[in-house]
Amino acid sequence: RGRLVVKLLVVITGQVDSGKTTKLNALCSRMDTLGLQIGGITQTVPIPGIKKNDYLISDLSTGIVKTLMSVHETPGWLRRGRFWIDSSVFDWANDAIEHTMATSDVLAFDEIGPIELEGWGMAKSFNQVIHSFNGIIITAIRSALLDQIATTFKLAIGKGIVADSTTSIEALYASVLQRLE
Repeated sequence: RGRLVVKLLVVITGQVDSGKTTKLNALCSRMDTLGLQIGGITQTVPIPGIKKNDYLISDLSTGIVKTLMSVHETPGWLRRGRFWIDSSVFDWANDAIEHTMATSDVLAFDEIGPIELEGWGMAKSFNQVIHSFNGIIITAIRSALLDQIATTFKLAIGKGIVADSTTSIEALYASVLQRLE
């Protein structure tokens, strides 16, 4: 591990497409400059102004990127709303988190949402990390789902940092640094 860190939950909230992923990635980059080992799964940020047809996720510890969802019908993938989901990518992502827990100071989850509330997606590794990881956990959660996710996963929201996606990265980073002192 980069250095000993305290157990801290950082939740970035906001509406769909409000900048949660951008803020999460920026905070992870700041944590990296402290020499901390970063792990976790995040959505790759799409090119601005381009309609999102495919959703890619990345393992922050290895840089491996996989397609999780697409609006295009794909044989063997699960249909959910307008998307087709490759559930094997969730298996890969959960395994990636499990394998980096022991060597990471920071673990990121982008994002915890309706699928996890149904008990699949990243629910397995998120639950494991919340209850057994002694580092910094950074996650993005839609504002409308925050209370339900907090209850479902027994999150100690009051002991962590909750920031709206409109919070400046400087203010969010300063809040995290203050907790690390």
